[in-house]
Amino acid sequence: MHAFDISNFTGVITDDQAKILRDEARKVVVNVHDPDLAIWQINVLRQQCMEIELYVQTYFSVPLSRELDKATDIARQFANGHESYLPLWLSFEDAVPTGLDPDVVIGWIQRALFLADYAGFHAGIYTRENWWREATGDTSSFSTVRLWVAQPDGVADLLVYNGFGGWFAPTMKQYAMDVTVAGLNVDRDVY
Repeated sequence: MHAFDISNFTGVITDDQAKILRDEARKVVVNVHDPDLAIWQINVLRQQCMEIELYVQTYFSVPLSRELDKATDIARQFANGHESYLPLWLSFEDAVPTGLDPDVVIGWIQRALFLADYAGFHAGIYTRENWWREATGDTSSFSTVRLWVAQPDGVADLLVYNGFGGWFAPTMKQYAMDVTVAGLNVDRDVY
């Protein structure tokens, strides 16, 4: 199945653009960095019956709770029926401070997953191979957590994946970045 991921760089989405996105994919993962824009994007995409997930950038210099609060507020607005939250991805790709021990990074990731769980999310990890290997020493401690891998190789296949971190295969793969669809800057994914 195909998906897109979008952010504040995508901008406002019109109904016509959302229809084109829907014709190519069933799911869209929305960055919550700009909550007002994310809510606009979600509203338009949901009118096209698209499945929505959220993602949060994590930064060493910004308290994770601030970004998780944005995701929680947005998720509560769009929860439907039995679901209390939209699925959430935590993005781990920020530059690691020079000389930071991998055990510190692993602890940071553990804390982020704990905070997301505490907020009611079943969170997954978004990362790329080189970041994971360098920042965590290629730990396999999170191999049971859902993985969304950034591997822009142009191949829309979950099994064509450069294994790392003990994951057999990703749950989702970002195989193309910064492409234009319907005049929008998006990334292409497969799940």
